[in-house]
Order: sequence, then C-alpha cells, then structure tokens
Amino acid sequence: MPCDSISVVNVDLSGAKLSPDLLHAALADLGQSPYRYTNNQGQETVCFNTGIYNIATRQMDLRVPRWDKNPLTEARIKQAYSRQVVKSMTRFGWQVRETKPGVFEALKR
Repeated sequence: MPCDSISVVNVDLSGAKLSPDLLHAALADLGQSPYRYTNNQGQETVCFNTGIYNIATRQMDLRVPRWDKNPLTEARIKQAYSRQVVKSMTRFGWQVRETKPGVFEALKR
C-alpha cells in the first residue's frame, strides 16, 4: 500500500451503548475536535478529525493515515471513554481523583 494511502477501520461498538456526551469529551481529550451533526434524515453522528460515530447504529469508522506516527485506535478511544466514565461519577456523589495516569481513586462523599 502506498505511503499516502488511508486505511479505514470499522469499529463495532454495537454491544456498547455510548453516551454521546462522554464520547465527545473523550475525543476532545484525544485532540480530535469532535462535533455533533444531524443529517437531513435525522441521523445524529459525532464527527471528529479522523472518523465518525453514528449514534443510532453505534458504528464508528476511523480513517487512519499511514504516515500518522500515533494513530487513533479503538483501544485509545476506549481508554479515553473509560476515563470520562470514571470522572462522571462525581455527579453520583463520588469524589474521584487520578493518582497516576489512568489510575483513579473513588471515594463516596
């Protein structure tokens, strides 16, 4: 494959019901400049620099340039989303603090 080509990776998230707000925050943390878009058929999507997530079908398509040294992967999205889920626990009365990168401590207030 030429070095100027783009690989398209389909990420199946059909088993997971993602919160569009938490996904938006996770993608923003990854520097992806996400925004929500509703097309003329009423389908809502979360668009970002290297892909799109269809909220109705729960299907994510990533477009990964081969020259990208640190490509956005399904694993990185899931990690960032998980961090947002943990951080969102504060609205349920939990105090959350990050003790190390990716390691959180949650205490009931």
